[in-house]
Amino acid sequence: MSTPILFAHRGGNNEFPDNTTESFRHALSVGATGLESDVRLSADGVAMLQHDNWIVRNFRFGRIDRRSSAWMQQRRVLTVAEFAEAFLLPEPVAPVSVDIKADGAEAEMIRVVRDLAPDALSSLYLCTGSIARIDALRELDDRPHLVHSAEAKAFSRPLAEHVQWLGTHDIPVCNVPVEDWSIESVTAAHESGVKVFSSLINQPARMRRALALGVDGVYTDKVVDMIGLIRAEST
Repeated sequence: MSTPILFAHRGGNNEFPDNTTESFRHALSVGATGLESDVRLSADGVAMLQHDNWIVRNFRFGRIDRRSSAWMQQRRVLTVAEFAEAFLLPEPVAPVSVDIKADGAEAEMIRVVRDLAPDALSSLYLCTGSIARIDALRELDDRPHLVHSAEAKAFSRPLAEHVQWLGTHDIPVCNVPVEDWSIESVTAAHESGVKVFSSLINQPARMRRALALGVDGVYTDKVVDMIGLIRAEST
């Protein structure tokens, strides 16, 4: 049985706040083999690691696109630059998956990583549900892995055909819920040179399905639980 990359979703949903240096370090210390986050732009154009376009810290509310990066840093929201310095230098500690959440965030993120840690660009997995955005990402830099990330029902063709289409268009990863994958579609993906990722899995039964199918990457909040399950299944 092959072992998938285990991406700690926003740092793994442990005792530390999401998307903080502490949460990412803790996830790695307990066995995560990848890190996951999301990127947005602050009001002053700084690339920040944040899932939603709002933040509540210490009972203060703010919209990411209407607050300065300094305001958010005071509330422990990481900039991409801070993340790069902590986890991509002197070399990447693990593969890093980033979901593009706002227009323009991808260009600023790639610029920052290119300036600070250019060799780390090839360790990035950039996720979006938009083929147009994937094409734009490719124009920005051809080193990150491009991930078409959605639910299979959003595709215009059956999943097995869609991954074949991705392969012919040099899009190397497809990320959908584990229930969408089948032996047929996983086989079609691998034969087309496309990696198979499964979006958020926190339940043992769903992880067992992912392992049985032979997926290449999984996102989870429950790093310790899923590591234990993977070890148990491999013995």
